Amino acid sequence: WPALRLPLLGAAFSRARETTCDLHGMACCGSREGAARSLAALAAGARNWADISLEAYRHQLRSAKGFWMSFHELVASYPWSVKRAIRVLDEHPQIPRRNPFAYALALFVPYAGNVGAGMGFLLYVYFVGIMAAIAIPAYQNYTTRAVFATAIVESSGARTTLATYYETTKQVPTTLGTAGISSNLPNSVALRLAPKGMILYVTSKVGELVFVPKLDDQGHVYWMCRPGAGVRPQMVPVSCR
Repeated sequence: WPALRLPLLGAAFSRARETTCDLHGMACCGSREGAARSLAALAAGARNWADISLEAYRHQLRSAKGFWMSFHELVASYPWSVKRAIRVLDEHPQIPRRNPFAYALALFVPYAGNVGAGMGFLLYVYFVGIMAAIAIPAYQNYTTRAVFATAIVESSGARTTLATYYETTKQVPTTLGTAGISSNLPNSVALRLAPKGMILYVTSKVGELVFVPKLDDQGHVYWMCRPGAGVRPQMVPVSCR
């Protein structure tokens, strides 16, 4: 079912089914003209089928080469009635080629069955809208996580230095400079230290990460990471959620 909604292919498969049915119907008829008249009855009804000129049908095929005529058939579930009639009427039917430029436009209109090409285009827009609503935020979160991952790597040396300073002196440095740490790192990463609690704030171009120190059983410092203000958990690496 999903494959049948693809542009060009779904409509082509539907038209091919109808053509196959017509050929089976021709095999059950006593003559080719009888098969063509039967198709004419489907188009014109029980009262007018006998008045239809099959020769006029053949001349009408010339219009099938036009751009909009070709486009209409490429997105439709049924072949043109004139083509259906001529395929069963002539042993070697001469069906003109469609306008090649019509394929380029029809490629953007998914097959929507009997509801028509207009609804198919709306379904296409709806599908693209849903995919964009899912893919764009996901991609933005991915790129943001990549920036935060870089900030984590860039600031790892500062965290190691702060941990060593505290374990050696048993004191929290009043500033980053006291511990010999630069506040500006590569890739536009900036550091800020809160002496109370020795909390390290790592700011990148997409937001801020907060590193809070903890002591293990041996008195060694390790760091807990969490998102800063305004940063959603899905925007940061798993280690900071």
